Amino acid sequence: MCSIVDFPLLWCCKLFKFYTLCRCHQVADDGSVAHEHIHAVVSGGIKLKTWKQQLSRKNIKLHKTTFKKILCGDHLCGVIRYICCADGQKSGKRGSDGLVLAPHTHYERRVDCPGWLHNRGKYCCTIRNNIEDKMKLKLDVPLHDFEKCMCDRGKVGLEKIKEANRKRKAFYETEEGKAIKKKYKEIKQAKEDVIKRLIHLGSGVKAELLRNEMARLIKLL
Repeated sequence: MCSIVDFPLLWCCKLFKFYTLCRCHQVADDGSVAHEHIHAVVSGGIKLKTWKQQLSRKNIKLHKTTFKKILCGDHLCGVIRYICCADGQKSGKRGSDGLVLAPHTHYERRVDCPGWLHNRGKYCCTIRNNIEDKMKLKLDVPLHDFEKCMCDRGKVGLEKIKEANRKRKAFYETEEGKAIKKKYKEIKQAKEDVIKRLIHLGSGVKAELLRNEMARLIKLL
């Protein structure tokens, strides 16, 4: 995931090759947008750590740009399918600040096959299968080893997710967990109250209130 500010830096760098990408932003219930960023599948001719060290020597800092390693061919299929889908992150989940995350929308999608572009729903599974079939034609090795793969769809990955969920559930049943859960609810309510108050005062652009700015305002209360 690349911030808009950092994108020219990556795009002009000859060390990176882009395979598929899209623009993405949050959409509030009033239709306003915020958090513009780019999703992309890239390969690099240099180790990521080395590249970041080179930037550091030139006093160049990345702005909320993150890289995630592709673990297997099946994982790659899922990432490409995600970029091909018009819907990104859906509402319902909560961020680290306790707020419900705003839904994301993918647009200006650039993919290998235009027929893969779709809206979230019944076509997601079909499109993923089509991507997998094309990838199998180009590769002579299996896309995924269920027994050994560390991705979320491998045996090891699924066991890790299961164990993490078990530990999380057990923690929130303790007194400390209940206290933290209560604290998150209070923080969420306080931030939502601030948003409503600011909108009432005339800002009217809910999505443009960035999370870090809201956190700053909360501290000033």
